[in-house]
Amino acid sequence: MTAPTVKVTMLGHSGSGKTTFTIGMLASMGPGEDDYAVSTRDWDHGMELLDAWSRLLETGKFPKFTDMSEFKEYAFVLQRGLAETVVTVDWVDYRGGALNDRAAATDTAALRARLEESDSVYIVLDGGILGGWIDEIAAGTSKEATLASARHRLGIAWTSNMLLTALDRMRSAGRRVPSLVVLVTKSDQLHEVLAKRGADKKSAELSALNAVRRLLPFAFSGGACTLIDFVSVGRPGAPPQPSGFKPPFLFTFLRYLHDAVATEERVLQAATAKHERTAGDLALLARRFGGGFFQSGKRDKLTALQQQLVAESSAHKARLEQLAAEAAKLEAELAGAHIFRNGDPGR
Repeated sequence: MTAPTVKVTMLGHSGSGKTTFTIGMLASMGPGEDDYAVSTRDWDHGMELLDAWSRLLETGKFPKFTDMSEFKEYAFVLQRGLAETVVTVDWVDYRGGALNDRAAATDTAALRARLEESDSVYIVLDGGILGGWIDEIAAGTSKEATLASARHRLGIAWTSNMLLTALDRMRSAGRRVPSLVVLVTKSDQLHEVLAKRGADKKSAELSALNAVRRLLPFAFSGGACTLIDFVSVGRPGAPPQPSGFKPPFLFTFLRYLHDAVATEERVLQAATAKHERTAGDLALLARRFGGGFFQSGKRDKLTALQQQLVAESSAHKARLEQLAAEAAKLEAELAGAHIFRNGDPGR
């Protein structure tokens, strides 16, 4: 199977961790994680990202925010061992300010167009801010007031407006909507804040899952396919402890496979129906005219069409089986991931 290319666009407030996720993902998955490894298609892009990772390790300084003039586009390649290229990811990291600039801003117009072409959108939420909001609720702060405040601090209103506008245009154009990945970055800060209230890692993430569902209800509504992933590169000044970088890639590819399987099923059904109609025409021709000379040309054409349809159906069936097997493999890899379809947990 030829490796597909999928388009991923990252959305998030300035300082939410979009760029840090990008460099941490390459640094942690470049050498390989389980059977998977990630590289950049462009050598210079890889060096740029890994240099930023080295500075983070050596100085404890996180990457500067992506500014208006330098939104970043990369091509990442996900490989399974040395045997195959699984998927190429056309990846764009937009500056956070593009979310709330006026339409005249160059980045904002480009972001709108890009969203309408995306196969998957990664919504980046600052785990430190999210943990602080959950802590406020536990302390008894008014839920109504803190919900609005948390959405403001996390940039959710701007993110939602930009994304939902794009989704409306995609549906109007007859295109499928993208899968969603909610990246809770700085998850170490989330865990630390909630640990003060006695929450272990599992309990903290369960609280965060419930909080994200309140903050982003559209991501858990009908028609949505969403992964919530907790990501961290570790605390500044401490040894790096990257975590959570593999599931988003696998989830994005799995959604692509599910769509491809559905497409192949429709094509196979259409080919089967056409095959059955042609077989019926041949049978009718034989009953009415037998092997008469004047019908032999039509019979030969129908027979040739039958043979072509059988070959096409066999090819589509083989591809369908291959796609389904690949999807089943990824389903197993993502066991335990926080995946929601139409708001319900599960795949």
